[in-house]
Amino acid sequence: FSENFNASTNLPTSWTIVDHQGNGQVWEFGTGGSMIGADGNYAYLDSDGYGSGNTQNTDLVTPKIDMSNAADITLSFDHYFNFYSAETATLSYSIDGGTNWTQIQQWSSDTSNPESFNQAIPALDGQSNVKLKWNYTGSWGFYWSVDDILITGTITQLEAPGNITVVSATSSEVNLDWDDVAGATMYHIYRSTDPYSGFAEIGTSGTNSYQDTGVSAGNKYFYYITADNAKERE
Repeated sequence: FSENFNASTNLPTSWTIVDHQGNGQVWEFGTGGSMIGADGNYAYLDSDGYGSGNTQNTDLVTPKIDMSNAADITLSFDHYFNFYSAETATLSYSIDGGTNWTQIQQWSSDTSNPESFNQAIPALDGQSNVKLKWNYTGSWGFYWSVDDILITGTITQLEAPGNITVVSATSSEVNLDWDDVAGATMYHIYRSTDPYSGFAEIGTSGTNSYQDTGVSAGNKYFYYITADNAKERE
């Protein structure tokens, strides 16, 4: 998963901004946060620009990320937190889609410009409903700028479906089932009249069963089935 905010000065697709103050003083996208060396736009909260007497408390939240088939999750990004007085910059994660949050780190003093963050987060391994958020809270402070977010991990190889069974068969259909595979969100069904060649995909299934209605009497059919995590491929 990656985001460099270069596409436009609008909120990226499926990302969310939360305005806890309800005053519209939230994250923006462009080059207004005094970050050195950025290649194009980045996300920033310009507390200084909102002026005296104004307070900000706002989240920048990723889309939901499915990590159910992944391990060794590492988060990295570049950022610049320019501290003035009493503001905080907080990074958190959620494994339940944003209902509950766990703090990863909080900054309350200047970072270098920019500073690179890179940290393994084992709590995200194998989780299917992950979100991350960057929260700025301050009152007429300076800035927090964030860029080049990257989440990496190792994809776990799915097992092959076992115990493929013909549950029933007629002259016009064959009903198959097989053992469910942990982590699979889709199965691909292949068929041939030759056990050694000629296999072609005839359909997919979101469960561990499939009805093949493309058969005809007088033929012998051979099948194999693969498991897939379609969400990971999208």
